[in-house]
Amino acid sequence: MLRKETHPISLIAILLLASLISFSQSVAQIDLLTSKSRSELLQAGRLSNSAIDTTLKDFFPLQVGNVWQYLYTDPSGYQYVGTTSITGDTLMPNGERYFVGADIVRVDSLLRVQLYRSHLGDTCGGVYNEMSIYRLNEPVGSVLELCQNIIVSLCRNWLMRFEGVSAGSVFGASHEIMRFTPGVICPPGDTTWFVGLEWLLVKGIGVYAEQTLEIQERRLIGAIINGVKYGSFVSVPELPSAQPTNFVLMQNYPNPFNPSTTIKFELPNSSVVKLSVYDMLGREVSVLEKERRDAGVHEVTFDGSGLSSGVYFYRLQVRPLDSAIGRDSKSGAGDFVQSKKLLLLK
Repeated sequence: MLRKETHPISLIAILLLASLISFSQSVAQIDLLTSKSRSELLQAGRLSNSAIDTTLKDFFPLQVGNVWQYLYTDPSGYQYVGTTSITGDTLMPNGERYFVGADIVRVDSLLRVQLYRSHLGDTCGGVYNEMSIYRLNEPVGSVLELCQNIIVSLCRNWLMRFEGVSAGSVFGASHEIMRFTPGVICPPGDTTWFVGLEWLLVKGIGVYAEQTLEIQERRLIGAIINGVKYGSFVSVPELPSAQPTNFVLMQNYPNPFNPSTTIKFELPNSSVVKLSVYDMLGREVSVLEKERRDAGVHEVTFDGSGLSSGVYFYRLQVRPLDSAIGRDSKSGAGDFVQSKKLLLLK
């Protein structure tokens, strides 16, 4: 009878080969997992990417001396020209350096436009005290959930979707235009995209147009970027030159707001002014103005950081000065009083 023998060396070779195959498969799985994890972390903004196209920063050019001039339109149709410029840079308490202008802003290493907001934590798309609105290096169709109600919606979940880059004419020349669409999620969970609202960045120039749901908008009419002039930039005063003919209290902008908003009023002549904010119970929570003001258009910023969300009212009381003696009139016959509602959403 023949007996088949098994040599120990053969068994060892087979076991070693099986181990190598298993190890190779494990390495492949680890590589796949590592690649997937890196992709997910990069999408979440936690890892840098050496392949980032740094020229995309040109869609939001930040340099001291850059100037932008916009035509602003409020819900009533009132229009005025406003100018913003970068006047310097500064190191903030969160350890990051920002450019200073109308906003405190920077573009981080992942090409996210970050606004400094002292009341925010670290859950708004950046480091502590930051919130992101525009992301310049995202795939088409990516959606960012915003931490501020910049589109003026009564719904609490605010979104911004990246639509891509296309060529277009700006100030008579061809430019690359980056397009975004705002949206909201309202109860019971329906998502609405406002495709008619324009949020546009122009490469080499910056913010070209931003529109909200209350037909409030700003649209660029001229700029000076890195010493290059675009459009019809002029150095006229920001407010209309014509002197007002009536007392007017305008609707605050933005509204709803968080945490600050701007209130404008017009005076046809020099007056003693008191501008106050009240809660729903009629309690005075803030006095914004209580002084003599000359004829013209005036604006005041109201900061609601210390208040809870809700409806408030602002009230303008005006007592015209007696032109003959330069003091407020005691008769009260010419007094102007008007109130408007504002909504703080946090």
